[in-house]
Amino acid sequence: MAKRKKNVKPRVIMSLGLLTLTIVFIGLLFILDLIPQIYFWGVSIILAIISVGTSLLMLNKKGIIGVALAIPLALIYLVGSVYLLSTIIFFNGFGNEMVEYNYKVLVLSNSKYTSNKSLKDKKVYLYADNDDNVERINRKVKYQVKQSDDFDTLLSDLNDKKIDAILIENGYLDMLVEEDNGFLEDYKIIDKVRVTKIIKRNKKGDITKKPFNVLITGIDTTGKVSGVARSDVNILVSVNPKTHEMLLTSIPRDYYVEIKPGKTKDKLTHSGIYGVDTTMYAVSKLLDTEIDYYIKVNFTSLVDIVDTLGGIEVISDTNFTSGVYEYNEKRFTFKEGINKVNGKQALAFARERKAFYDGDRRRNMHQQEVIKGILNKALEPQVIIKYNSLLSALSKSFVTNIDSDDIKRLIKNQVKDNKKWTIENSYLTGSDSYQVTYSYRSKLYVMMPDEKSVTEAQNKIKAFFEK
Repeated sequence: MAKRKKNVKPRVIMSLGLLTLTIVFIGLLFILDLIPQIYFWGVSIILAIISVGTSLLMLNKKGIIGVALAIPLALIYLVGSVYLLSTIIFFNGFGNEMVEYNYKVLVLSNSKYTSNKSLKDKKVYLYADNDDNVERINRKVKYQVKQSDDFDTLLSDLNDKKIDAILIENGYLDMLVEEDNGFLEDYKIIDKVRVTKIIKRNKKGDITKKPFNVLITGIDTTGKVSGVARSDVNILVSVNPKTHEMLLTSIPRDYYVEIKPGKTKDKLTHSGIYGVDTTMYAVSKLLDTEIDYYIKVNFTSLVDIVDTLGGIEVISDTNFTSGVYEYNEKRFTFKEGINKVNGKQALAFARERKAFYDGDRRRNMHQQEVIKGILNKALEPQVIIKYNSLLSALSKSFVTNIDSDDIKRLIKNQVKDNKKWTIENSYLTGSDSYQVTYSYRSKLYVMMPDEKSVTEAQNKIKAFFEK
């Protein structure tokens, strides 16, 4: 009798352990809230019955059968709980977005000032347009920051030694250097200042009920995606959750558009210097539609996501070789047809334009092709084995103002309907020109919008929302 009790005790412990894992798994599934309630309760009841039945088998005289069932079941619950916990942590990361601003202090190349300390008690003038970072900067530096929205006057005053130094956001400085390689020859950078601020999420209610617009904007930088920089990729994604349709509208980076109220025109790419809200305004104004959300990515985002997926497939309609740019250290050759690409190759494919006679139009087509490649790979069943690493990559690869509850609603809606999505493409075109830009205040190369293509894009979006 004592021997029987000794044999039963381990099975009692295993039984309690299995029931505990079952409760944990179901609890995490409830907290995550990604499947419709009717499915959740159905799954929960079935799992509970299986676990209780297995536990009773373990306590039976033929407990070996219960043990044989309990071991794989416990492993499934354990692994599943890890996946669920990772997903919960991922969605909890959708707090308010933190935007990072990186400023540099410019003085004349022959200036006596060499550091933050050497400017103590001096006035340093910040070039910023509708920016509210002055107080944040003043709390971090020894000099006194004053704001100005006239960069040309600031630069002139610096050259004439009327002021000692100016503060300029890194994205704007990069734009100046791109347009004039010798810009920094007369100046030196003696200090760097980084400040952050919180941007609240946008809640639109239940977005599974009607169409909405999401702007995917890609900034031309590596490292943290939370910074501000030129917006080189801009694709408006119109989503209809009822009909399971998407409309992708690509806008060339150099499109000459109004980036601020008051008929202030510039290249679309320059809008990113002033923050994603400015880019959203410019695209909204151009396409005559409201933009509900944005997703911001950068070069590192694309490389990390594609590599985590194990590469993607993209289709090219011609043979070409990419150039060597600051974001890629080597050339990549692509063939006509299907190409299997890794992260850096996908970036080169999406960014190349000089290899084509139709430049930006071809690049826009390739950018949409990369998005399709990522979506197709992400929907493959075998991606589940890379689930945790993919979540980790995604958490560092984009920022968005979409609320996590809205994303969950979309996922639950997809689980419930389980329908395939159809994707339609739309591209804006234009002609080469040189125009005065708001950011540079002199003539630069721009693409003048082709009004016919703009009207066609506007009509497509309006028709899409009327479905």
